Amino acid sequence: MWGRALRAAALLAAVSAAWTASAAAQSAPAGEPTATPRTDETSDADVTPVDPYERDGAAPEVPPDEARSWEVPPQKGQRPTPVRWVFDKTGRGLRWLVRAGIAPIKGALYLEREYKVRQRVEDLFYNADRSGAILPEVGFFSGLGISLGAQAFHRNLLGDGEAIRFVVLRGGSFDQSVQLEFDVPRIAGSRFYASAFARAEETPDQIFSGVGRAGVIDDVPGTVIDPRDGSFETRFRQRRFLGIASAGARFDWDGRRVAVGPSVIANVRRLETLPPGDRDGRRVSIDEVYDLSELPGFGTPRATVLELSMDVSIDNRDNPGAPSDGWLVEGFAGGAPNVDGFGYGHWGIEGSIFQTVFRERRVVMARFGIEGVLGADSDIPFTDLPRLGGPGTLRGYRNNRFRDKLAALATVEYRYPIHNLVSGLVFVEGGTVGRDVGDLFGGLKDGPRVGVGGGLVVHTLQDFVFRTEIAYGEELRLFITTDPLAAFRGRKKRL
Repeated sequence: MWGRALRAAALLAAVSAAWTASAAAQSAPAGEPTATPRTDETSDADVTPVDPYERDGAAPEVPPDEARSWEVPPQKGQRPTPVRWVFDKTGRGLRWLVRAGIAPIKGALYLEREYKVRQRVEDLFYNADRSGAILPEVGFFSGLGISLGAQAFHRNLLGDGEAIRFVVLRGGSFDQSVQLEFDVPRIAGSRFYASAFARAEETPDQIFSGVGRAGVIDDVPGTVIDPRDGSFETRFRQRRFLGIASAGARFDWDGRRVAVGPSVIANVRRLETLPPGDRDGRRVSIDEVYDLSELPGFGTPRATVLELSMDVSIDNRDNPGAPSDGWLVEGFAGGAPNVDGFGYGHWGIEGSIFQTVFRERRVVMARFGIEGVLGADSDIPFTDLPRLGGPGTLRGYRNNRFRDKLAALATVEYRYPIHNLVSGLVFVEGGTVGRDVGDLFGGLKDGPRVGVGGGLVVHTLQDFVFRTEIAYGEELRLFITTDPLAAFRGRKKRL
């Protein structure tokens, strides 16, 4: 960029010099030289400097309304117009924001280049062949705080990519959380896979803001209300055991990666109101606002749901971690037979398409997803209703901000390269919930909830490492997550 600017300046200077020499030659009398060479030994210090703005008496008059008057020096320090001032200040502010956002990444890359930080960290935490490690675990969500803990994992236990992982967390969303995962991507080298997941957790700060699209209530009502009559942020406690078992087959179909198989999900919840000592102006207990008899799952010793589903995934992306072309479709269908008085049908589908635009690694992504449950309201625990809000479903809103029997979401995202392993992104997404299809389309007609934002994603070609994002919908939110675009794939593990 600077080379082009210098070449342009040199060209302008040459043209200006040629024009000046031509004008002087035309104005001088015929037969007379246009300049007198110096014949004496006068030093440069004895020569009176020439005022560049002094008018040449031989030059033709230039009407003021036809050209700029070169005899008038430009006014230094002249105030710019208000519009120009706003553009200058806005551009400067945006440049500083971009620099501030990229600075941590640049610093990390500098440390990696100069001091080999990643290798030193791996040497500290990983075993010799890098197949296992004990690592710190950190999570953060706006409004819930930071969770800290540790994870231990080992990969390729039997030589076919098998992995086991153990995670312990405290703080943020959790009083405590203990999690164990086991994954076999290819059983005995075949195309069949299996995985198991178990987690026991206590979460003291679950958020409930009503059901449906009811208007926001500004203050605690005098009496408890139906959950569909108003939206007010309340809290409740949850103790839960979650177990998931999945199996199936993976194969290629016309160049596409296909996975299909059943899943079994066991959710055993115990729901409680906040104890008196935890209630304050910021943390309002759910029973202070809503009628708990209208919230299936409360009022019973436990709410047990055993869900069976068939899962299908068709992946046509070129690179799963940093896709630049292709598409991904994922869906599930199944239900929960009646256990402890709860039973319902459950289904969902989500599709994403990726397309390179302008130049390499400039990628536009479009995503649409819809999830629904079928059954009587009293047969569906309110904790199992499809939800929007949080890092995976409608960024810019609090976790589980909206919930109902149907939830739809659409996203458009633009990604651009910053480094081989780092990309920037900006996005806009909108969503709505409804009791049935007519109510859902009514939400689209009235205007969906919209969130916008941007951030950075650290990735390899095959996997996401993490994403940090700032989003605005109802309020400004900060997230550090993995892949928020796999909204319904992560439904099994959602709080």
